[in-house]
Amino acid sequence: MLDFCLEKLVGTTLAAPKCSSSAVRFQGLAEGTEGTMKMDMEDADMTLWTEAEFEEKCTYIVNDHPWDSGADGGTSVQAEASLPRNLLFKYASSKEIIGVVSKEYIPKGTRFGPLIGEIYTNDTVPKNANRKYFWRIYSRGELLHFIDGFNEEKSNWMRYVNPAHYAREQNLAACQNGMNIYFYTIKPIPANQELLVWYCRDFSERLHYPYPGELTMMNLNSTRFSPCKAELETR
Repeated sequence: MLDFCLEKLVGTTLAAPKCSSSAVRFQGLAEGTEGTMKMDMEDADMTLWTEAEFEEKCTYIVNDHPWDSGADGGTSVQAEASLPRNLLFKYASSKEIIGVVSKEYIPKGTRFGPLIGEIYTNDTVPKNANRKYFWRIYSRGELLHFIDGFNEEKSNWMRYVNPAHYAREQNLAACQNGMNIYFYTIKPIPANQELLVWYCRDFSERLHYPYPGELTMMNLNSTRFSPCKAELETR
């Protein structure tokens, strides 16, 4: 998944052409409304959008690549094999995956996900759990459970996406829709650009984190939170 912790904050740039029909589904629009919606999307400041607006207005859907544990003789894990075809992994010299980049152009308003991982409640979290990959799921304003993307065999590619350091480099917004976490593109992403995510406005409010658009290293360093995707409450 996204390594939301500061230690995994890695910057890079990459991009991609328009998503192929095999990877992307364009949601049906009533005749005569498509042009208006596209224009609205191009002009919209999506950092101000609510989670409901992301769910309603985003029209490009990118699904994970289908994964069969036996298809390649068991050489890949689900987190790697699930990467959509319009994305690439960014590797360190050690061949460790350190980020996700676009393979082609990706339009503004594209949805990726949902995030996959193991589910824990506050009472069932293992004592030795690596909390860096935890995401919080809320119901009616209360913490319901966590999605843990640590285990590469039980998570998907979204665990590898890095968080944005600054508002200007953020190109994805993380939203909770229903009981799932999705990443939405908030600007067009050219080919060979790294995907960098931060919480949408609603999500930021629940976590008491900086809003998208207000994200800077200064306010990251001056607040008392660790920007891990959904760090456990320790109080």
